[in-house]
Parts: sequence; C-alpha cells; structure tokens
Amino acid sequence: APCTKDLIEITDKDFNRVNAVSIGLVAIIILFVFKSVSVPIVLVCAIEFAIFINLGIPYYTGAVLPFVASIVIGTIQLGSTVDYGILMSNKFKDARLAGLSGKDAAAEALKGSINSIIVSALTFFAATFGVGMYSNIDMISSLCKLMARGAIISMLVVIFVLPAFLRLFNRFITATSLSFKGVKAAEAAAQSSYTAGTAQAEVAEGNYANNSTEVADVNTMISNYSDNNGNAV
Repeated sequence: APCTKDLIEITDKDFNRVNAVSIGLVAIIILFVFKSVSVPIVLVCAIEFAIFINLGIPYYTGAVLPFVASIVIGTIQLGSTVDYGILMSNKFKDARLAGLSGKDAAAEALKGSINSIIVSALTFFAATFGVGMYSNIDMISSLCKLMARGAIISMLVVIFVLPAFLRLFNRFITATSLSFKGVKAAEAAAQSSYTAGTAQAEVAEGNYANNSTEVADVNTMISNYSDNNGNAV
C-alpha cells in the first residue's frame, strides 16, 4: 500500500509535467506547419476538450481507472487524434485562400475531411477496443478501452465542435497566421468576380428584356397589318 501510494503521488506530479510537455511540443509542431500562433491554440483546445470528456466519463459511470490512465490517455489521445484537427484546419485554410467566407470555408473543410476523419477514428477504435475487450490484464484492458472511447470522442469533437471554432475565430486565425496571408486578396478577387458576374447577368437580362419588347412590337405590327388588310378586303 505505501508503495502504491507513492506511485500515485508521483503520477499526479508527472501528469502535470507530461501533459504540459506534450501540449507544448504538439503546439510547436502545428505552429511551424501552419506558421500560425492561433491554429495550435484552437486545435489543442479542441482535443484537450475531448480528453477532458473521456477522463470525466468514469466519474459518472463509477468506473475505477488505473493511476497511470491520466498520463497515458492525455498523451496518446492528444498525439493520435490531433491529426483529425490538422486535416480539417488545412482544408479550412485552402478554402479561405480560394476566397470562401469563414462560414463557407468551415462547411467546405468539414465536407472535404469528414470521410478521412471517420475512417481514421474507427480504425483506431477497432484496434484498441478489441484488445480492451479480450485482454486479461485489467490495466491494459482499461487503458485500451479508454483509448478506443477517446478516438470516438475526438472524432465527434472535431466534426461537430472544431468547425464552429474555426468559424468563430476566423478573423483571429487570419490575422495571426502567415499561411493565411493571401486570404484578403482571395476574398477581394472572389468579390470582384461575383460583382462582374452579377453585372453580366443584369446586362444579359436587360438585353433579353429589350429583345422581348422588340419581338412584341413586331408581333403587334404584324397583327395590325393583318387587321388592316382584312378590313380593306
């Protein structure tokens, strides 16, 4: 018992250190990939929210977790599921650089990445859930079940929550990201193209209306001519 107590106390201290280091390293990697200060914050917050939910569920179900669960799940779930958010954020960036608004870009990012996210999450779930179900070692079984559940929770958070984060912090992300540098120019070009297209449509509609009026006038003239000839006869 004293040995276990010491391990639990050490684990609590290690959890804070390991969690901080893992978050910091992941954030630095994302920072260099996206050349952004805000994208790492948004992505890490989304995945940490999923981890918080995953580790909070046992409190309500009454399940007992191994004392190393917080360290293992906190790092593995972050490292293995943050790529879901990276994929969606990259799609969001491409859509914004294509001139789409924040709302449309978030929808396009979700549409373009949802299949890959679901496949990746279900693969991770299947690999860990099977071990968790059939392992006779309680610690391994518990940790694998936590990882399996974490994959599903992270998938749901990325699909349903992250697009809202991207939409909500759209301006902040654009202002603090070098990789989003061409967004304003793309938006201006898209707006100009839309304006030009609208003007052309209006001109075409006006020409169609004029042609319709001319045709109607010709038909009226023919009708009047026919009536006059009929009266003369």
